[in-house]
Amino acid sequence: MNKRSSPKVLVLGSSGQLGTTLQLNQPKGLDVAYLRGSDLDIRLPKQTATIFKEYLPDIVINCAAYTDVDGAEANMEEAYAVNAAGVRNIAEACRRVGARLIHFSTDFVFGGDQSTPYEVNGVTNALNVYGKSKLAGEKHIQAVLPDHGMIIRTSWLYSEHGSNFVKTMLGLFERGDPVRVVSDQVGSPTSAEGLARAIWRVVSLDQFCSGVWHWSDDGAVSWFEFAEEIAQLYRSRKSDSSHFELTPISSDNYPQLAKRPSFSVLDPRQFADHLEVAPEPWRDSLRPVIMKLLTR
Repeated sequence: MNKRSSPKVLVLGSSGQLGTTLQLNQPKGLDVAYLRGSDLDIRLPKQTATIFKEYLPDIVINCAAYTDVDGAEANMEEAYAVNAAGVRNIAEACRRVGARLIHFSTDFVFGGDQSTPYEVNGVTNALNVYGKSKLAGEKHIQAVLPDHGMIIRTSWLYSEHGSNFVKTMLGLFERGDPVRVVSDQVGSPTSAEGLARAIWRVVSLDQFCSGVWHWSDDGAVSWFEFAEEIAQLYRSRKSDSSHFELTPISSDNYPQLAKRPSFSVLDPRQFADHLEVAPEPWRDSLRPVIMKLLTR
């Protein structure tokens, strides 16, 4: 595919793990501005419109989101204010300045009622407030930016930055606490670095790929199996302090406010073919992140 001349890019929510990873993996020669939540509150339509008029971006990458899945159950209005209304504000501002939008959604828009990876046109059936709010945001983009909005659903995102499952597990292992992890929820771990590389690939292409796409690392695994691999890598570097118990449990025995889908594996093949970039096997993506975290 041909590459376009360098566009002007605006990244929102740059202090989170994906925003940080995008910045650290930014290709040379790009004109990119990064805004944190303190710089722009996407819940405010006038402020959003003013910022966009100031920057006049060609492409907006929205990493801003309410991501506390259990917290959303108790704070539904806040989740919808950010993930739905806030996304609508971004889409409207993009439309006014003629910008294209790259936005991130979640595997939790699906209900987990199948056993094969979800394709982009799969039937959505979010089980929790977080998933429903993200799905509402998708619909706003499709309504406002039908030809200039790109929605990328991803799953189980982790990195060296921010809060995520990998860092939580390492902290528990370090303290020697007993660790119980659900074994009946299956998905695909996704390295933020791999996703960031895919996004910069999108920015470089001559043809903007609007619509809904899926991206995750290759392979399906339960949360417990994911934790087992993290534990194995941890023990390989911390053999003298590897005294902890890792126990599989069912979702029924793990108290969580939000219901999770039992199966939420995404099929990224269509997006990978379009980008001509194959996602790495999830174990291969995990190892370097663990090694960096353990050498800090």
